[in-house]
Amino acid sequence: MKIRIYATVAVLSLLPLTACSNNDGGGHADTEPKKTADKGCGKDSDLSQADWNELCGPNAVGNGGKPRKPEQPKNHKLGEAQTTIGGDGTGELEITPTTVVYVDKATGETPDNDLFAVVTTKDKATNAVDTSEEAPAGGGGWKWATPDGQAIGDGDGDAAFNVTPEHFNGGGNIAAGTWAWDSAVFDLSDAQRGGTLLYTDGAGTTYRWKMPKTDSGPDVDKLKKDLAY
Repeated sequence: MKIRIYATVAVLSLLPLTACSNNDGGGHADTEPKKTADKGCGKDSDLSQADWNELCGPNAVGNGGKPRKPEQPKNHKLGEAQTTIGGDGTGELEITPTTVVYVDKATGETPDNDLFAVVTTKDKATNAVDTSEEAPAGGGGWKWATPDGQAIGDGDGDAAFNVTPEHFNGGGNIAAGTWAWDSAVFDLSDAQRGGTLLYTDGAGTTYRWKMPKTDSGPDVDKLKKDLAY
């Protein structure tokens, strides 16, 4: 009798394990370092301005790795602060319109229409970068939207441009971590009182404050004294 013996041989193939990260399709790992906010977003940050905007700006992923939600513009009240992007997109500026007065003469100037609306603003550079308000030449700055929708620019006309309240006449560069007073002046008809104050920042975002129809705010007397000479 012939006995056939079938032997099953198991062949094990040992294959090397490899790990790839960010492979470009050609077998080469992407070795470019990922940008992080490890250097910090605060006062002592040594990030470049471009990296700071990317990592620390209003819509960025900051030090804690948590996305900052985009802030939706809303209708503020007089005295409410708003964080904005600084002039030319540099730094971060907190703006607070604080007081509004309506006068028929200011610093020796007479309005072309019925009155001047003068609004004081407190401007604060809130991070490690010097900043400023966005200028009208850059497409931003202050406007007054009248009840019927007309937009009137800050300082439009020779008279409004020359109104300069002494204690509320800042402008220019604001050093990191400091604040300064400034003001905006609008030449209006009496019917245009109580409009909406608009500010467009260095990123092109426009913010709004509803203005009272009468003199309002903590510095009414001081501002009127500045305007009286």
